[in-house]
Amino acid sequence: MKGRQDHGTLVQNLVECLIENGFEIKYAKYSSYAKPIMIRRHRPDVIARNPDKKLTIIGEAKMCNELTDHIHGKRCRKDKGSIHYWSS
Repeated sequence: MKGRQDHGTLVQNLVECLIENGFEIKYAKYSSYAKPIMIRRHRPDVIARNPDKKLTIIGEAKMCNELTDHIHGKRCRKDKGSIHYWSS
């Protein structure tokens, strides 16, 4: 079994996944990217854009224990990141 991932690794994986799927990373809490902008009172981990599809993704990496704090009665089996979509 692989070692437990940390938040930074999850953000890195999210960035790499988005790039592989044709997205341009506009902001990310990773490497030399510009720090994400505030959205209301929250700063996401990644903001990416696919101009061809006119799709913007706001990504938030969460560890399993962070997810289970918000999910009642369900068991989290592995660490995941969440992606929220909207198109313009």
